[in-house]
Amino acid sequence: GEDREIMPSKQRFPNIFYGWWIVAACFIIALYMSGVIFYGFTAIFEPISKEFGWSYTSISIAASIRGLEAGVLAPVVGILVDRWGPRRIIFIGVLLMGLGLILLSQVHSLFMFYVAFILMSLGISSCGISVTVTAVANWFHRRVGLASGIMICGYGSSGLIVPLVVRLVDAYDWRTAIVIMGIGMFVIGLPLSLLV
Repeated sequence: GEDREIMPSKQRFPNIFYGWWIVAACFIIALYMSGVIFYGFTAIFEPISKEFGWSYTSISIAASIRGLEAGVLAPVVGILVDRWGPRRIIFIGVLLMGLGLILLSQVHSLFMFYVAFILMSLGISSCGISVTVTAVANWFHRRVGLASGIMICGYGSSGLIVPLVVRLVDAYDWRTAIVIMGIGMFVIGLPLSLLV
């Protein structure tokens, strides 16, 4: 059948089906999250290594922690989405990612560096594909594939943010750039999570 609203009271613009607002919100959250935390990490890799004298291997372990934790937590996040719904999970995830970025800007030890990445990993798990696809799929019946596909493009398009991250690091320093990105996570992500 036709796509229909699950919660008609959520319609704010009568000419636009509210499900498309969910697609747009999840797309932007995915774009920013992946662009800053996944692809953008390469821009701060070198400055961190130079400042602390840490080996590339030590720094790369953080990325491994991020991937491992996100994978291990996926089933837990799925259970929480079924219980609490995508909005709460995405809101908490954005909050954790923003806090993780702020903490990352203040690190002075390898241990704190890993703690910051663990915090961000918890946030990433809460805003991952399983959560955002669920949020979108709840609003569509006939065009669920199209809507999900458009939303998932946010993850793939996030490489476009890397030049912005590089410019921030060049214009300021890596710590200030990460603070700006953390604030951006709050400013962009939190309001959009409330649309879900």
